[in-house]
Amino acid sequence: MEEIALLKPEKNFSTTDVTFAFGMLVCGFLFWNLIELSMLGAGVAVFAVVIFAVSCVYLTISANKQNKESLAFLILAGLSAAQFVIFDNRIIDNERKVKQNIPV
Repeated sequence: MEEIALLKPEKNFSTTDVTFAFGMLVCGFLFWNLIELSMLGAGVAVFAVVIFAVSCVYLTISANKQNKESLAFLILAGLSAAQFVIFDNRIIDNERKVKQNIPV
């Protein structure tokens, strides 16, 4: 019986790729530690904008282009992040406390 060796494609990562991966790791770490789960708000939208900007810069530097489908998903992600600005949990929480006569 012949054994077929599966060849793994050679991966050549540039400095840009490594920098982008490290930057995304830092963004994720900061998001996880600075945004309280109970108080999602404008911070989510700020991090989304930062991630969109870093990704856009990375794609420009690495000479990659987004296709129409990925731009549609980018717009959808932007709108999803914008809802955290519109419906900020701190505002909603304060309104709930006022209605229930809890000191703000």
